[in-house]
Amino acid sequence: MSISKILGKLIRVRDLMTKEVIFYTDIIGKDTSFCLERDIELLPDRDNTYVWQFDKDSKTFKQRKIAVEEEIPASMNLFDFIKLTKKRNLFFVKEDNKIVGVIHFCDLIHSDAYTYFYTLMHEFEKLIRQRLVEKGKNNDDFLVWLSRNPESSKKINGCKKEIERINLPPFQHLNFCDLLKFANSEGIIKKDCDIFKFSEVRNEIMHHRDIAGRQDKPESELLYERRDYDSFLKVYDYLLDYLSKNEFDESSVISQAFDGDLFNAMLHWEGDLTKLYAIMEY
Repeated sequence: MSISKILGKLIRVRDLMTKEVIFYTDIIGKDTSFCLERDIELLPDRDNTYVWQFDKDSKTFKQRKIAVEEEIPASMNLFDFIKLTKKRNLFFVKEDNKIVGVIHFCDLIHSDAYTYFYTLMHEFEKLIRQRLVEKGKNNDDFLVWLSRNPESSKKINGCKKEIERINLPPFQHLNFCDLLKFANSEGIIKKDCDIFKFSEVRNEIMHHRDIAGRQDKPESELLYERRDYDSFLKVYDYLLDYLSKNEFDESSVISQAFDGDLFNAMLHWEGDLTKLYAIMEY
């Protein structure tokens, strides 16, 4: 099992959710601007069964029962949660039949989920290089391809110097965008792969930036654009699909990217990410 698969199963909703739940009784009778400014439409009731829906036009609340699809267990893993976010934005998190938190797709941003996204991207990049080598390609083939592309030919001298200066395995000198373009030309990845968006998402993950843009409203600075998240999901789904359909030497990821102590800690997960980070930092 790859590191990304392990993390996707080990990280739980309880690691990501907002634990400070605001219930309807907490704001009843108070200024409804709290809901308006944060675009809040639902507030749970303390009975853990009903929810109050806010109408922005009338600025009033209406009670209804919480739908089954709006509830998820705190023990749900990250992989399954992301699948659910394709259909809904917000969920009420329950444990022992009590609401213990709420979670929105934006709770993935700047969270422990980035560790999972990072390993997915790392495994994908490594697999692309592996496939190119298996096809008999090397750095010289890349330089030939580069010279034939007007938009990239200006890079050729710099790439040659970099390859000659540092002795690295094939294609380790390539930036991500050039790697994808070359792999695309060799049929390693699909022709319709959105290389620009892939590169954008990769940089967002590697540099721990937002995977979805903030809404352009002063009163909504805590909110994120759903369309940006949907765009991210397309890249995420492509990564999962590609990795699942291609055999991958997972031992190379474990031996080179993670040491034995960290991998062992993952296998004996106890729900505390700080233990993993402590090993990684050490």
